Amino acid sequence: MPKINGLLIEEMPREKLINLGPSALTDVELLAIILRVGTKEKNVIELSREVLHSFSVSLISRKTYYDLLKFRGISKAKACQIVSVFELSRRLLINKSKEKINLINSISIYDYIKSDFFGLKIEKVLGIFVDSKNQVIKKEFLFEGSIDFSFIDIRKIIKMSLEFDASGFFLVHNHPSGVLTPSQDDISISLKLRKLCDEMNIRFLDHLIVSDNDYYSMVDNSDF
Repeated sequence: MPKINGLLIEEMPREKLINLGPSALTDVELLAIILRVGTKEKNVIELSREVLHSFSVSLISRKTYYDLLKFRGISKAKACQIVSVFELSRRLLINKSKEKINLINSISIYDYIKSDFFGLKIEKVLGIFVDSKNQVIKKEFLFEGSIDFSFIDIRKIIKMSLEFDASGFFLVHNHPSGVLTPSQDDISISLKLRKLCDEMNIRFLDHLIVSDNDYYSMVDNSDF
């Protein structure tokens, strides 16, 4: 097997991690450590580079075991390893989210939910229901649409607020295109929901539009 500076190709990312720490590794090198070995045709670095060129980190984190098996060079064992690593990461985030979270501004909302939307290719709407101190009671995906449309059932949001005995709520939905400017539908639905909530003494606190790397707050931009 080929060596560089006396190390096997498969050993190089591990050696780099030991000496410099995980933050010094590229995405390709981190995936190479998970995969451990390559195939007869390509070493583990080449395989990792090819996988990430096809999927990207955000996409591979959402792939199922069966999705990964379709990729030439990923065996059953390797598919299980990849899925397990990302599942552990999600569980860590879930456990962290169970701590008492106080949402004080739009950036705190985005930091709290951005992992829920990372890598999604369809539009989803998330509700965050809070008490009078803006501490999170419940976070739940409410609706799902196509890549460019979400249907928001206002009655369902009001009903859930009452069921959770929430003082108020935030809405968050993603624009998979990365364009964060709210549509006219986004604004009109928010205004309609705000009016209904005011009548029922429920606080509609903000509506965020998010992408993998940024967000737009309707309250910060005085849209409603």
